[in-house]
This record gives sequence, structure tokens and C-alpha cells, in this order.
Amino acid sequence: MAALAHQAYTTVQDKISNIVNTDFGNGNLVLVGGIQINMPAPYEDLFLPKMFEVRAKGKDTVDLMHTLKM
Repeated sequence: MAALAHQAYTTVQDKISNIVNTDFGNGNLVLVGGIQINMPAPYEDLFLPKMFEVRAKGKDTVDLMHTLKM
């Protein structure tokens, strides 16, 4: 099941990457992605961050994953 969740994330990430653009002005586009597992009570939900980056028109993508405390 874990491998299935990771594969599903990769498939969605690929599709999102194909449609994302920065042709909206001078601002930044922040992309946050990961795997969300919703659990029934009394368990807590889980979010596994897999992507945290900033994109801007004419600039290199900035990967901020290293800033997350895990």
C-alpha cells in the first residue's frame, strides 16, 4: 500500500508539472505536494511532504524541502 501511495503521488506530480506555468505576472508560485493519509478517529491524519518549491517567471526553481523539519 505504501508503494501504491508513492506511485500515485509521482503520477499526479508529473501531471501537475506539465500544466504549471509562471505566466501570471511578477509574483511567485509556491508548490507544496505530498501524500495525505486520512485516518479514522481516534488516529491522527498523516501528511508526508514530498515537494516544497518556489517558481517565478525567468528564475530558477528554488527547492525548499531542506527547510522542513521532519
